[in-house]
Amino acid sequence: MNFKEQVEWDLKNVFHNTGEHADTKEIEYGGDFFKVPAVLDNVAVADRTQLANDNADGICAVTATLFVALCDLGRTPRQGATICVDGEEYEIKTVGTEEGELVLGLWRLDE
Repeated sequence: MNFKEQVEWDLKNVFHNTGEHADTKEIEYGGDFFKVPAVLDNVAVADRTQLANDNADGICAVTATLFVALCDLGRTPRQGATICVDGEEYEIKTVGTEEGELVLGLWRLDE
């Protein structure tokens, strides 16, 4: 196997393998629904910076990184679009692709 073939094998058989590293996630994007192996990582909750006239106390920003195989979604999602992962709606802040894998930076507000 050459390097690219080895990376593709590793992504499919280790990183996106639900018996090894990934979990099965229900993803909705662009009106399409997928049930695919993926990794939702670095889910972090931080206090949101409030504006001077903002009355929304208790609202936090949630950030996460989603790793999913490009072939499982069939297309590269668009930055600024909405994606739902396991029923939680996120805005896609960043989009990256690496050797057939999508790396999506996600953001949402939560109580």
